[in-house]
Formats: sequence, C-alpha cells, structure tokens
Amino acid sequence: MKNSMRILLILSIVMTSCAPKENLSKVHWMIGTWEYKTSEGSVFERWIQLNDTAFQGKSYWLDGLDTVFLEKIDLVQKDMNLLLIPTVVDQNQGKPVQFSLSEIDRFAVVFENLQHDFPQQIAYEYHRPDSLIAIISGNQNEQERTFTVPMRRVK
Repeated sequence: MKNSMRILLILSIVMTSCAPKENLSKVHWMIGTWEYKTSEGSVFERWIQLNDTAFQGKSYWLDGLDTVFLEKIDLVQKDMNLLLIPTVVDQNQGKPVQFSLSEIDRFAVVFENLQHDFPQQIAYEYHRPDSLIAIISGNQNEQERTFTVPMRRVK
C-alpha cells in the first residue's frame, strides 16, 4: 500500500512539472512579427519567447514614420494555467487584464475572462507559416461583437 501511494505521488509531481511547458510549446507558432494592414496603416504584433514559461508580445501601429504603442501582452505559464495578460495604454487605467486558457490544440488557442467588460474572449488561430488570425469577441453594451484580425508573418 505504501509503495502504491508513493508511486501515485511521484506520478502526480512529474505530471504537474511537465504540463506547463507542454501548453506553452503548443503555441510556439505565435513567435515572430505579424502585420495587419488597414486603410490607415499597418498594425504589428510581435512575439518573443522569454524563457520556458513566458512569451512576450507587443502591438504597435506605424503612423508614417511614427510608432504608436498599442499594448503589451504577456503569455505566461503560472502553476497549471496558461494566462494571456494584455496591458492596453488607454484601457483599464493602464492595468493588466488576465485571461485564462479555455481551449488549446495544435493550431488554435482561446483565452477567456468572462468578468471583463470587453473583450471576454481572445483567440489565436494559426493557418499557415505566414498566416495568423486573432479573434477578439464578447458582449459589449448588450451586443455580441467579434473582431477578426488576419495577420501575415513579416519576420
């Protein structure tokens, strides 16, 4: 009996220590610089890997020769949860908002925060080595809204 308890404890520790890296490695396709072209210029989203448990992203808009910062995004593994934590300059008093992983597979990841005003869901879909789509959705002012942001890899 003691041996079986010991084995269960060891398996639990091993599974807990391996799971975080697995989730983050599933979205390695996000790494790079992505561009979304609009009629007013280009919006870029750039992702780098900081370490085994964190990616860092930032979004910015090029207005002629000026770079306008839009948001900083952390993608971090905390305990057994993968979190997307955007910080938008002119929203939420400049404080970060935490979205928790709700779905993940080889080519898509979905994060949710049902208590946030808008959005309540942020998703990324990888379509090809040069194509990434961000989907921002939720309820805003009693209406369902969805913004789809198709991006092309530039680096």
